[in-house]
Amino acid sequence: MRITHDIKGHITAIQSCISVLHEKLTGPLNTQQEEFVSRAYKRIQILNKFTSDLLSITNKRLLQKSDKKSFSLSNSLEEIIKMLEDSALGKKVSIIKNIEPSIENIYGEPSSIEEVLSNLIQNAIKYSPAGKIVLINVKDKQENVLIEVIDNGVGIPEYEIPYIFNEFYRASNVKASIKDGTGLGLTISKHIVEDHGGKIWVESIENFGTTFYLQLKKEK
Repeated sequence: MRITHDIKGHITAIQSCISVLHEKLTGPLNTQQEEFVSRAYKRIQILNKFTSDLLSITNKRLLQKSDKKSFSLSNSLEEIIKMLEDSALGKKVSIIKNIEPSIENIYGEPSSIEEVLSNLIQNAIKYSPAGKIVLINVKDKQENVLIEVIDNGVGIPEYEIPYIFNEFYRASNVKASIKDGTGLGLTISKHIVEDHGGKIWVESIENFGTTFYLQLKKEK
């Protein structure tokens, strides 16, 4: 954790320097300079996200702290969808949310559950072709709620599904076409869900789409 924190400090400093060039605060760049600065800026953003994810998962394992309470799942989903609107619009992907009316609050740490939902919805957008739909279903299962995040994207090869929650693992069919990704988001999500006494699993067919299932408790 200490080493990762130190690395993140250096990365943040580099990102600040590159940002000055990227935003042309020191003056205009020629076409070739702009291309290289843009590429460096994008890579440093990915690296910064990677170290942030690594710190997050280490922190959760070491501290085992939480502030669980009853909160509105509907409100949380609404905020997450608003936050991801630009990303979805950029890919012409529609997000549709269906929540059964009997569902009000769930029990957990709001920021952690929102991190899981944001990660799953963001992945669904990222791996969906333009013009597709990301569907979010929330179903009442008596003591639990079942959340489904469904996309019609690239899917996961069947033989790789057992490894998808492993640290640093990324499906082979996306690594070549989608460079940004740390392979830690789903690992962090699984850790959070299990800390809440819930379950997370996935079903997928390559080239047809993926459904992530998230089961959480309604009350303590």
